[in-house]
Amino acid sequence: MSVQLHPHNQSNNTEDFTLSKAISMFLDIEFAVSSTQTTIWYRTRLSLFKKKISVNRVSQIKEHHLWYWYKNLQSRVVKDASDIEKISVHTQHGYIRAVRRFLKWSFRRGFIETDLTHDLKLPKLPKGGKKGISDYDVNTLLEATMPNTRDYAILRFIESTGCRRGGIANLRLSDLNLEEPGVLSRRATVLEKGSKERIVFLSNEAISALRSWLKERESNSNFVFISFNNRNSGLTPSGVSQILQRYKGKCGLEGKVSPHQWRHRHGRKLTEAGMPLGLVSQVLGHTNVAVTNDYYGMFAVGELQRALENYYIPPKNSRD
Repeated sequence: MSVQLHPHNQSNNTEDFTLSKAISMFLDIEFAVSSTQTTIWYRTRLSLFKKKISVNRVSQIKEHHLWYWYKNLQSRVVKDASDIEKISVHTQHGYIRAVRRFLKWSFRRGFIETDLTHDLKLPKLPKGGKKGISDYDVNTLLEATMPNTRDYAILRFIESTGCRRGGIANLRLSDLNLEEPGVLSRRATVLEKGSKERIVFLSNEAISALRSWLKERESNSNFVFISFNNRNSGLTPSGVSQILQRYKGKCGLEGKVSPHQWRHRHGRKLTEAGMPLGLVSQVLGHTNVAVTNDYYGMFAVGELQRALENYYIPPKNSRD
C-alpha cells in the first residue's frame, strides 16, 4: 500500500489509546447527532474488525494488518451466502466502508501516523437494482391494517413518501400541514438519520388516513404516531419495524417488508414512471444522485428511451 505522511507528529498521549477506546471516541464524536441505528451499524462492524485485527493499540495498526484482514474478508465473499461463515459482497462493502471511515478519522486525529486507506478499495456492488417490497405485499398489508387507523395511516404515509422509519417515529403534529389550502396540505416535514430535515409529499390516500387517525387519537403527546402501551409517548424506529413484521406474520408473507423495502419500491416506481433520476434523488432525500443511480438507474429504461427518441437522428439515404 502507498501511504501519506500525517502533517503533524503524533503526540505521546495518542500512543496510549487502545483500539477499543479509539473506536468509542470515534462513535461518540462522529455520530453525536446521528440516529441510534447508524451508530449501532458502525459499532457492530468495528467491533468485528477489532477482534480480527489482533492489535491492542490504534497506533499499532500497520499496512500488513489491514492486508491480512482485507484478504480474509475477500476469501469469505460468495454470491450465495448459504454458509454461515460466508458473507455477501454487500456485507463486505459495509465492513470496508466502516473501517475506512474509522481509519481516516484516526489519521486526522493523529492516532495513526499514515493514511492507511489508500488501497483499501470498496468492492463494486452488483447492479441488481433495489426493487423493494412487491405490489402484492403492499396491497395485502394495506388491506390488513385498515381496521387499525393508526397502523393504516403509518403504512399510507410510508407508501406515499418513501420515508425512512426514523422519519415516521419522529413525526410530530407540527410537521403536518393538513389544514393548509391546496397543495400545501400535502406537504410534511420529516426528521431522518439523526438530524436531517426534509420535505415529503403525501398522496390523497395518505392524507385521508392521517385525518381518520387524528380524529381517534387521544394523547397529550406531540408525536403523530403514539404507542398504544403508553399513549403519551411516540413510537420508536424499531417499533415501526415491529408493526410491519407483525402484519407480515398475520398475512403469511414471505418477502422483506421493512420500511426500507417500501422506500426502495417508492424509488423504483417513480423511476419506472419516467421521473428523472435527479428528481427521484431529491424526493428520497439522497445526498448524491450517484446513490440514486446505483439503486434505481436500471429501472430508468423508459426515461432513456424517451430521451433517445427526442435526440437521436438516424442517417438518411436515397431509399428513405
